[in-house]
Amino acid sequence: MPLVSFLKPLFKPKRWADGHWQTIAPSIKRKISLEDTSLLHTRERIYTPDADFLDLDWYTQKEMISEQLVVVLHGLEGNSQRHYAQGLIRHFGENGWDALGYNCRSCSGEMNWQPRFYHHADSADLHTAVQHVVATRTYKQLFFVGFSMGGNIIAKYLAEIGSGFAPTILGGVGVSCPFWLEDCAIALETKPNMLYNSKFVKSIAHKAIRKAQIMPERFKVSVQSLAQVRTCREFDVLVTVPYGGFDSPQHFYEQGSMGTHIEQVKVPFFLLQALNDPFLPSSCYPQDLAIKQPHFYLEISQEGGHVGFECGKGWQTYSEKQALEFAHACLREDFTTLPTSQTLLRVPERSDNTFLGGLLTLKRLFG
Repeated sequence: MPLVSFLKPLFKPKRWADGHWQTIAPSIKRKISLEDTSLLHTRERIYTPDADFLDLDWYTQKEMISEQLVVVLHGLEGNSQRHYAQGLIRHFGENGWDALGYNCRSCSGEMNWQPRFYHHADSADLHTAVQHVVATRTYKQLFFVGFSMGGNIIAKYLAEIGSGFAPTILGGVGVSCPFWLEDCAIALETKPNMLYNSKFVKSIAHKAIRKAQIMPERFKVSVQSLAQVRTCREFDVLVTVPYGGFDSPQHFYEQGSMGTHIEQVKVPFFLLQALNDPFLPSSCYPQDLAIKQPHFYLEISQEGGHVGFECGKGWQTYSEKQALEFAHACLREDFTTLPTSQTLLRVPERSDNTFLGGLLTLKRLFG
């Protein structure tokens, strides 16, 4: 059965590093350069059916023609230049793959033109990008890797397209994904996670305020209302639901959850979650589902934080190594090398991470 659960960590972070450290430290200190690699970076702008744009960052082999493309999706308020995206692009590139760094609307450094933003259920824009790839490139195989929100978008997209897609879609990987989105939104509002909640809300609300100032006739949310937003759920009520085309917050959270779509995915899909991820409540470790679903592979690591997974030696993270290994398994159509298990892990109801742990992490980082 495709459940890959390990009671012991397969990599060793710093002995005292908790889930907060493993989440925050890489985002601040990890620097990935692609200048000394075989990859050539170009940016391409494409246009959406509703007269908006998407910026795609291409990383292609300089001295060979690759037949495989990995499409990389970032997390909430991220972009294709984040350390986790660049690290994965480099790791795949060193193994002969081309890569496409996908930027959601408003995330490439320029405000998008339409009132709506991106969101966790935004598979339509990914479909536009993939259709462009198919129309303009000659890749034989496509593979998808998404971090946090990006993994949810990929799962929804793969569920919608079904099987028989040409070129061949090998499979997908999600890392640190909010399997049930509303549960994660609630978890972000708890005291241990107030630092992350504040960061997300400040960033996305600032974008919305700019949009309200740029297009007040089309984006009819008051600056005063946006300035008072304190949680992601409040932002969803004001912006995501009405401008994303959803009937209600519950409709959005259902459509934006990986758990809603994963059973309809017909290609191999690998989900890597860390037990000490501050963002993920116990509902985001779907072990029973992984045992039942033939295409769904779940690995639960004791360590890793949220999209951290630093190994301690070398520049690659554990998530980057696992993603490439799974892609190669999909290429071989041989998953026998993946150590599977039917032994379920005990997932605690609440994370052991504490608010004090988050403050101590910041103190260690900034002295």
